[in-house]
Amino acid sequence: MIPVSNTYDADKTAFFTTQNGKTEATPLFLVLIVIEFSDVIFAVDSVPAIFGISDDPYVVWCACMCAIMCLRSLYTLIVQYIADLEYMNKAIGLVLFFIAIKLILDLVFHFKISIVISLSFVAGILFSGVILSLLYASDDDDEE
Repeated sequence: MIPVSNTYDADKTAFFTTQNGKTEATPLFLVLIVIEFSDVIFAVDSVPAIFGISDDPYVVWCACMCAIMCLRSLYTLIVQYIADLEYMNKAIGLVLFFIAIKLILDLVFHFKISIVISLSFVAGILFSGVILSLLYASDDDDEE
């Protein structure tokens, strides 16, 4: 659909270049498209979690916009710390399981769990994951 050149133009920050009288996209343009597409995927992926917390359309819209703008940047930061915090993967799994159960209870049985309880549970699980990981890491240091 869009012709792409194999080389960059003299200006390596250009998204388009002209070669043989034709305008073509540079490989940098393809990188931009992939990065922005991954931002949209992150935003769509976070929608069920947002509905697990609130039904307010403004909150859902704001959370999606924050996901589009920030999650990719935060994801690279989080990935660096996840390697050091062994129990965080399990804690995040429990949080996702809780959100799934909360959505099922709300949609199927019309039983609502309050926002305060939901956020307290999520914060408590994540905090516990960090504390357990730090305690476990200190035990490993003593053994070495």
